[in-house]
Amino acid sequence: MNIKHNIPLITENCINKNKNLLYKNEITNGIYYNLVNKKLKEIFNIENSVVSSGTEALFLIIKILRPKRIWIPEYSCISLTRAANLANYKPIYYNNTNLNINKNDLLIIVNTFGKIFFETNEIKNLEKSGVFVVEDITHGYSITEKIRSKIAFSSYGYTKLISSFGSGVIFGKIAKYINYGDKPLNKSIYITKPNNLTLQSLYFNLNRINEIIKKRKYLAKYYDNELKNINRQDINLLFKFESYEIPYRYCVYLDNSKKFSEYLKKNKIESERPIWIHNKKINPFFSKILSLPFHESLNINQINFVVSKIYDY
Repeated sequence: MNIKHNIPLITENCINKNKNLLYKNEITNGIYYNLVNKKLKEIFNIENSVVSSGTEALFLIIKILRPKRIWIPEYSCISLTRAANLANYKPIYYNNTNLNINKNDLLIIVNTFGKIFFETNEIKNLEKSGVFVVEDITHGYSITEKIRSKIAFSSYGYTKLISSFGSGVIFGKIAKYINYGDKPLNKSIYITKPNNLTLQSLYFNLNRINEIIKKRKYLAKYYDNELKNINRQDINLLFKFESYEIPYRYCVYLDNSKKFSEYLKKNKIESERPIWIHNKKINPFFSKILSLPFHESLNINQINFVVSKIYDY
């Protein structure tokens, strides 16, 4: 048994029909671009603008808002830092103890692995105080409230919660400021629409969003039930998901995640150590997190095999 860590939701049929577009950045002004924007509006009930990546989406938000400072979670994807750097900002990395934010600062909040860490009332109070709150919903969002800040963005890349061949979205009234063309805002970022293949794959998966959510919640609950009796000092569940959360990764916390990852690999189980090294002073806690196989193609026999190897370790 060979168990993959992640299998993107991009169909072979979609790939075969569009091979000629696979590595081309052809601008689409037609049906799929309009369908994707309409579907996103239907799901999230907020204005949106589709761009070529999540990095581009955040970069454009920063360039439009021109905040005084940018605050990024201490544990977050390197793409957030890259977007800030491209906009000529040196971000401040925050945790629960050092957040000292002021008016006209930009605060990025990330629902890491699908877990929602900021309460809605906290977001609203920060916005009332003049802070630009930007919610990153790439990993997940609140099922009941959807997007909770006035401005948000997402990445729909190959391995994301909703996967495509690479695209991003800006949410909120700010989206109306986005113009498309070939003129670069700087040497690295262009405002471009995704190509036909990207939009087609994204539209396919947006139409399956309820099915995706249902399967991911089921898998997380099954993992929870199977691992609830684990009684070890060196292996712990990272957290449990609430009913309004969408699991993006299922993670465990270990004394030695590298050693455990190698053990799983010997048993033909893929895992991932999601260590985003953009901050030299990063908390050593984060290096102990391991992401287990978690995707829509995963079946119960495979989860049982993974669980059995965890208990055998």
